[in-house]
Amino acid sequence: KKLSENISPNKTVEGFAAGLFVGSIFVFFVLNYFLTVTLTQKILISILFVLFGTLGDLFESKIKRSIELKDTSTLLPGHGGVLDRHDGHIAAGIFMSFILLYYDRALIW
Repeated sequence: KKLSENISPNKTVEGFAAGLFVGSIFVFFVLNYFLTVTLTQKILISILFVLFGTLGDLFESKIKRSIELKDTSTLLPGHGGVLDRHDGHIAAGIFMSFILLYYDRALIW
């Protein structure tokens, strides 16, 4: 079943659910190492992180559709361009930055 056919026709609800499940588990274990928060907070942050990544991806796709642009560049043929590889990371990264600032943690480089 299509997730949002008019914005990004190749994304499916099943793919989103699998990404949400696997991504949330991965983020949960990373948070377990970096943050001392409750189990409920780790689960919530993990799910929200993946949701922000998906929303970032859909937002960038919506912008491309609105200006009738298929690919943002030809540097990565068949991948929609460099921006398509990182659009979800931008939104999820901003979300995680706010979480780390809220819990008064420095970003580890």
